[in-house]
Amino acid sequence: MISRLLKELPAPPEGKFGWPWTEETVYIGDNLNSNRVSLPIISIVTPSFNQGEFIEETIRSILLQNYPNLEYIIVDGGSDDGTIDVINKYKKWIDVVISEKDSGQSDAINKGLRLIKGDIFNWINSDDFLDPGALFNVAEACISQPDKKVFYFNRNMIYEDGSEKIEEAGDLFDDAIVFCNPPIIQQGIFYTAEAVKKMGELSTILHYTMDYDWWLRFLFLFGKEKIFHEPKSIANMRIHGDSKTSLYPAQFAGNVATILYSMCNQLNIKQFTEVLESKFELQPGYEFPTKINPLQKELVNRMLSIFLLKQLNLVFTKIDYQNARIISKIDWNKMNLNDSEKKWLENLKLNVAPSNWIFFRIRRKLKYLNKLISAELRDR
Repeated sequence: MISRLLKELPAPPEGKFGWPWTEETVYIGDNLNSNRVSLPIISIVTPSFNQGEFIEETIRSILLQNYPNLEYIIVDGGSDDGTIDVINKYKKWIDVVISEKDSGQSDAINKGLRLIKGDIFNWINSDDFLDPGALFNVAEACISQPDKKVFYFNRNMIYEDGSEKIEEAGDLFDDAIVFCNPPIIQQGIFYTAEAVKKMGELSTILHYTMDYDWWLRFLFLFGKEKIFHEPKSIANMRIHGDSKTSLYPAQFAGNVATILYSMCNQLNIKQFTEVLESKFELQPGYEFPTKINPLQKELVNRMLSIFLLKQLNLVFTKIDYQNARIISKIDWNKMNLNDSEKKWLENLKLNVAPSNWIFFRIRRKLKYLNKLISAELRDR
């Protein structure tokens, strides 16, 4: 039978109500029953470092799924902000707790990954949390789609100002989305243990895009035909001042460029490697670990082209201008661009219209002066 943990767990902090403080999951889908044997084991790893403000909500949202075949592992990097005190409150219900220094998020997840025994795996960061019934939704998808290797759900984004927005995966059978511009909804992507075994451990070199690296490994190993997408939000991601997504956009771009650079080297694509080297901080020592079929060379070319278009449609430096002129020579008519990409291309063409950097700077200065004059005239 499905046990209920709410009465067993420590009382929530004062003033906390609703999910996952005073509510718990009481749900079994149509394709599930209360027999534990029929349910897949779902392994969750929570990497943590100094997230004492949020981790209790994370832990409760996982335990109060009341999912009977849950394996839960927390790997803390030696927090000193009270995180360990919170973890210890719930240690009785957590399968494994590791608390020791590590080399970052990927290292922490890999420590948990080596221990898992489940059929399905995902990590839930210590500032994110699951929705009620999330794991039963994953189990139902796994049981109803036994030939699939990854189960992909949507998520809810929670911003510092209190606003929220559902992030959707889009059409995961469109190469333009799934390979070239995928929203990596990490909290909603659950991989089978079989897939994880072939994908290998997370990269400890890519501190910002190890989830994107994993996603691409999956695609080149199994193909998009092995994706099951349920357009339902089952998890929440916080965007706050200390989150990597908020603080390090340039590092994210550099990590993506590192992945693409390695792919280009593997397939002997030379066209834009100099652009990647000059524009981005590439991470030494990284190699894309999955063997790419040479027949997918055009796909990798498109991935690289769209990435550069996104990064170079705005020009700030002389190197940006020079690189933008290089990629402007791509035959974009073959790319079947979406609306956002068409806007990037329009910006790119405007930026490279001046024949050299000097003329570009003159035009930019004239545009700036024109704005100043227009503002002055409006104020009169």
